[in-house]
Amino acid sequence: MNRGTHERGFTLLEILVAVTILAVSFTAIFHLYGGTLRNIERSERHARAAVVGGEKLEELLAQSPFTPVNEQGTFPGNPDYSFKTTLEEYKEPVGRKDKNTPRDAAERVALYRLAVKVEWQDGASAKELVLNTIKAVVEANR
Repeated sequence: MNRGTHERGFTLLEILVAVTILAVSFTAIFHLYGGTLRNIERSERHARAAVVGGEKLEELLAQSPFTPVNEQGTFPGNPDYSFKTTLEEYKEPVGRKDKNTPRDAAERVALYRLAVKVEWQDGASAKELVLNTIKAVVEANR
């Protein structure tokens, strides 16, 4: 009984197929990994825009006395982000203290719409985020 000279092992063709499958798999994995990193970077830029825009909105809301002003510029410490604020009267002012107060002597409640538009570059495209709120201000009747 002669077993022959058949050696065990892989043929060259099997090795080439295995290497090809590994190369295609690693290429797909690295491509997905790169896409994930780009998405994380975009999310970080968007979150930063929300934070700096929210800070600007809080700054506008905290003004005392409240003075309506529209402005634009860049954020200190974040020069890649620019802002533009808009402030407009939201509705007709309402209110008298009571029915016995003459309408022309009463204080009024004015509603103002505040908006902060934050813009930044994301690669070749421009992105923007707009934050809005309403502020009620008690002011003397004009």
